[in-house]
Amino acid sequence: MTLRAGTWTLEAKSGEMSRKVSFQVELASVKSTRRGFSVCSPEEKHKRL
Repeated sequence: MTLRAGTWTLEAKSGEMSRKVSFQVELASVKSTRRGFSVCSPEEKHKRL
C-alpha cells in the first residue's frame, strides 16, 4: 500500500474502545531506494524548512 501525501487519520477499535492518531505524509526531497518511513517531532520539521 502506498500512502499519498497529505494528512491522514488512523483509527483502531477494540470492542467499545477506540483511539485515533493523525499524521502527515510528505514526499521525500531525495528519492531513496530504501523503503520505510521516518518520524520526527514538529520542532525538528521546522528546523529543516
